[in-house]
Amino acid sequence: MIDTIKIKVPISEKLYKKIKSISVEFSKTDHKINKTTFSILSHETHIPTYDRNLYIKLYSEEAAIIEFSIPKLIQGQNVFLVAPEIVPSLMKDLRKELVSLFGEFPPITFWEVKKIDFCYAWKLPSQYIAEKVMEILHSVTVSRKKQHIYESSLMLVGQSQTFKFYLKYPEFYDHDFKALKKSGHTELAYNFLAISEGVLRFEISLRNRSLAAAFFKNSKSNCILIDDDLFSTPVFTEVLQRYLRKTLKLDNISAMDNKQVYDLLSEKYSSTEARNLYIFHRLMFSPERQDRKLIKNYSRSQYWRYISKIKNAGVGIASSEFMKNFDLKIPSDYAVNNPHAPLGAG
Repeated sequence: MIDTIKIKVPISEKLYKKIKSISVEFSKTDHKINKTTFSILSHETHIPTYDRNLYIKLYSEEAAIIEFSIPKLIQGQNVFLVAPEIVPSLMKDLRKELVSLFGEFPPITFWEVKKIDFCYAWKLPSQYIAEKVMEILHSVTVSRKKQHIYESSLMLVGQSQTFKFYLKYPEFYDHDFKALKKSGHTELAYNFLAISEGVLRFEISLRNRSLAAAFFKNSKSNCILIDDDLFSTPVFTEVLQRYLRKTLKLDNISAMDNKQVYDLLSEKYSSTEARNLYIFHRLMFSPERQDRKLIKNYSRSQYWRYISKIKNAGVGIASSEFMKNFDLKIPSDYAVNNPHAPLGAG
């Protein structure tokens, strides 16, 4: 449900000087005009209770920025995510740790949340099938988001929103697996590497106004505080569902076979239009890369018109041999954190 969180904490002049005195400074200087254009102070702090390090950064004298992965802080890995309900109590505990380290630190009532990574992960039957599903998802685009396609991931980057689908196995191997082995946790590293096989993750990174809008749809404020009512599984589930539908451009995200798709389209549109929409839909979710490339032959206006008509017909995701009996639903029986998942997801 939740991975990384970024928090802005107002600090006193005394606390600023204390953190600065033990920080490393990074700056950028333009020697043509002999001016420093960027400066940041960064301090790596060890949190004894969790035996983890986190960074406190100072961009100004008025506030400290703390950004970290919550699962990694409390579990040492983020293959398993954590429920948002733990956030308020975790922040209180973290604040106690910081007070013991610095002598003072503002209460969490003053902590402002600037970014949250909302996450959901499904466990597919094998890494091979997960790779094939990822290939299908490479065709996904979102309006006003820059698309970045990599072998095992898709990123859709906007100004204050980033949507991402990725395979956990290669990501875990490249980062946490090696870090865990290096720190002497070899058995843990191999255990979670095995668990990450076949895992497909959906991640929404929301910042500033987009984050506020996710919680309060009509809000003009950017301010999100550590609130028990906001940090709840029902609230996070609704946000994930809403943005998954937005990303896939479908209200119905159930897997459907060819007949189900064509029947729904035929009920709402003429035979010619239903046939054209059916072909477009099959191309959208084809496991063949060459098929998905044909989507580019449609004009922008025709593309979005077809998307709208398919959505209005209640059509879901085109089923394939790689997605049989599997829906990209939230919540799902195939969730990685579900101990009763059919695939033994942990």
